[in-house]
Amino acid sequence: MVKRILLLTITLASLAGLILWWPRGEIEDTAAVKGQRLQVQSSQTHLSINNELFVSDKTGELKIYLFDDNQNKSSILIDEPGSQFLPSLVGQDGLLFFSYSDGFYQLWRYDLNQSQKEFIIGLRQEPVDLFTTADGRWAIYSVTDAIDFDYTRRSFLIDLKTKRAQTITDGVRSILISSNNRSLIINKKDGLYYSEISTTGQATELLKIIEGKIYAPALSSDGESLYYIVEADGTYKIVVNNLRGSSVEDVLILPDYQSIIDWTLKISPDNNELLYTAVESHEALTGIIGRLKIDGTDWQELTDDGVLADWSNSSEYIWYNKIVVSEGKKSIQLWRMNRQGNYREAIMRSAQSWFMTPNIS
Repeated sequence: MVKRILLLTITLASLAGLILWWPRGEIEDTAAVKGQRLQVQSSQTHLSINNELFVSDKTGELKIYLFDDNQNKSSILIDEPGSQFLPSLVGQDGLLFFSYSDGFYQLWRYDLNQSQKEFIIGLRQEPVDLFTTADGRWAIYSVTDAIDFDYTRRSFLIDLKTKRAQTITDGVRSILISSNNRSLIINKKDGLYYSEISTTGQATELLKIIEGKIYAPALSSDGESLYYIVEADGTYKIVVNNLRGSSVEDVLILPDYQSIIDWTLKISPDNNELLYTAVESHEALTGIIGRLKIDGTDWQELTDDGVLADWSNSSEYIWYNKIVVSEGKKSIQLWRMNRQGNYREAIMRSAQSWFMTPNIS
């Protein structure tokens, strides 16, 4: 399962998948999960801008870790049996995450203040992503049927109040949720689509807004600027679409990297800089990480031995993964560096670990 989660996390692929959604009545008849709040043995936690979340199998099972930048220390956030992964922040005191045990995947809402969790839904298929709206009312997750890197993901919308799920669409590469908690931008094989969550809790019919193959769309925190990567005549470039004025401008023509199979693109929480990874190999976890200001200036290539680069909540650090082989053993290590790239440190060396921080305001 660990390998599969990694592969599906670092790709933008998906295929239509079937889920088993348990209605609340069926769950109430299940001895293992009653659907009410369950007490979890964990100290009270308040997330701040100096905290990050990541997932690691250091203990033999996937666990969600909390990294405290002030103390430069990591600790397991929810210490209980079974695997926990795909954390998604709900406000500053709540967390959604998936667990896995006995062949089933379960979605939980965890109260950091009360150290309690509440069951939401259960799945038979492995979820590969999880997002929540800023107001904590809605969540989106995706599943896949096969690992083949060819747009094999189906996405679902969950009403966290009623605990009901519905299909949004299939063939999804990625989904963005705007800061207004309603607008959705969906990246599919043939372009970007727009949808929104209606007042009745339905995802509206998809409307195509950008034609063609789009890599790594990223939305500014105010929801007005959409950045993404496109290819034209063998050259990749970062462009920005002003959604309010519908203007499109080139930000940066990227270097002529060879053998690139995918891209990631992230906007810093302070909205000042962009961070990209030119992925050379999914399996070998090799890629080139670069940074630039949102106007295309101050471009800098930071490293050529990492992937999945993302910003810390403070925008001062960049987190990324790289594979290290030592004494015949391979580990997927978690590292971070400062935004200039001249200071680097390993956060987790001896396990398979992935950075999955929430954005904390």
